[in-house]
Amino acid sequence: MEHVDFVKASLTAGDTPDQVAHALIADYELAPIPAIKALREGGDMSLRAAKEIVHRNLPIERQAAAEHFWDQLIEQAERLDEE
Repeated sequence: MEHVDFVKASLTAGDTPDQVAHALIADYELAPIPAIKALREGGDMSLRAAKEIVHRNLPIERQAAAEHFWDQLIEQAERLDEE
């Protein structure tokens, strides 16, 4: 809940979603999934929007791995829906 409160307070103070995502990753050292969750919940945005914001704020060397992991996660979720 701490990170969700941080997101809400930061956005209310006028920070952009990109600034908040960068802070979650750099200052709080959150992994992409918890950062996406905090941004989605605290920013009242869609999962897709939160994911895009977090992924574009990752260091370049982590972006491809995060996208690959995300694709696998979505693939698994779709398989579960089919069962």
